[in-house]
Amino acid sequence: MKSPLALLAGAMLLAPPLRAENWPQPDAAQVRQFIRQLDDARFPARQEADRRLRDLGIGVVPILRQELAARPPLEVSRRLESIVEELAQVRWRQDVKQALKESRQTGKPLLVLSSLGRGDGSGSLATQVMVSRTLGDLKLIHFINQHFVPVWHQQLDDTQLDEELLPKVAGFAPEYTAEQVRTYEEGRGHRNLRTFFCTPDGKVYRRLEGFADASGYLSNIKDAHELLRGTAGLSERQRIARLQGVLTLRGEEVTRARQGLAGREALLAEQQARLLFDSASQQEQRIEALLEAVRQELVYMTFT
Repeated sequence: MKSPLALLAGAMLLAPPLRAENWPQPDAAQVRQFIRQLDDARFPARQEADRRLRDLGIGVVPILRQELAARPPLEVSRRLESIVEELAQVRWRQDVKQALKESRQTGKPLLVLSSLGRGDGSGSLATQVMVSRTLGDLKLIHFINQHFVPVWHQQLDDTQLDEELLPKVAGFAPEYTAEQVRTYEEGRGHRNLRTFFCTPDGKVYRRLEGFADASGYLSNIKDAHELLRGTAGLSERQRIARLQGVLTLRGEEVTRARQGLAGREALLAEQQARLLFDSASQQEQRIEALLEAVRQELVYMTFT
């Protein structure tokens, strides 16, 4: 039987079925041939194998991880680790203006993850949990890189993080325990972990708040992508009306779904309903203005 939260998530995702993803499926025998070539006595041959493996894309990562578990020779191991590190990560941009330029050139929408922390996971507990438990999922990484121009927005600069804010935050720990990371609940961290989805002209058409696990986050970003894709070719006024209508409908569905829920499930349902209604009412705000507003709120924040 599905949990109340799973049923709630189903009620939120009312978009038409998504088309199948073009998940890259490399030939395993060919991949292992390139891996053996990484141990070739000739340097050009090793370099060529390295390049070919990188060119195959994220689909080779599971095979490379299997090979690493078998403890290959040192140089092979180092090369495999380097390839996995390059392929198995979201290709975050750091500059919103440059990302908007790229978005206009490619037609891909922006996904802006605004966090009270760095892309390596340091900073807030919510940031570390998001990086370690969510953003390592290969299907999620592939979908983001394929369909969005992703931007990591660090809400405070390094000096502020290290010298100004952290020493003043009660209960801050430079390192969080594995138990804290493992048991961190979905929906927490909504004040310092926010995702904005933007059109190529920089206008926000949907937002999410707080931590979500890989499957929940992937479902939400697929939903956001479908929302924008479904308005392609419409005039600006028609697009706004369509997005607002869909978001409001989903908010009403979530509101109905929360009936009969209790405790944390009811609270999370109400949070999601409010967020959907807010997304509908805040259509067309520019991403730069929203990010600046987030920075201004930090004085009232804690890390958890």
